[in-house]
Amino acid sequence: MKINDVGMQKIYYNLFTGLFLIVTISSCKLSGDVMPTKSKDTTAALTGTDPGTGSNGEVPIGAVGTISYQVDSSAVVTYNSNTAFVVFLPGDPGVSLLYPNGATQIAMLNPNDLNTSFTLIFTGITPGTYDIFAASINTPTLQLTAQATGTVKATILTHSSNTKGTVQGTFSGDELDGSFNTHHVKGSFNLKQ
Repeated sequence: MKINDVGMQKIYYNLFTGLFLIVTISSCKLSGDVMPTKSKDTTAALTGTDPGTGSNGEVPIGAVGTISYQVDSSAVVTYNSNTAFVVFLPGDPGVSLLYPNGATQIAMLNPNDLNTSFTLIFTGITPGTYDIFAASINTPTLQLTAQATGTVKATILTHSSNTKGTVQGTFSGDELDGSFNTHHVKGSFNLKQ
């Protein structure tokens, strides 16, 4: 029995689209202005570091199939299973209003541990530097919202379909926890499927 690749691609595409919409809608709520709890050195643009770190502060790109991130100054977390990506092309049904020029979603969704997930969405489908559209990190001890600011530098972004290709790069930005505290998150990704 041969698995139908086109059918599986459609299933994965619909799954990621649905999960994105669930994450986006569930993170929406009315709130007042949120002010950062600490200032960043804006003169060192795109370094992903706070003042005084003395290095570029990027999390190195790992092996194929990995997503790595660091929250504030905690240890780097690396996921090397259940990682995937979807490229939303301009005009794709269901997402064209959100991403008129396309977008890329990188995720780690573990079906055996629904309390742990990672999602990063940026509005680019070719190599380059893009704003983060949404990002969320959920673990049993940490929940960071999809309301994120920052940039993604996609060094490699090639695709022959929505779910086939290579996505590689780094990201850096700020996310909010449930108490509206700002956390600096930086990381990298290297996915091929």
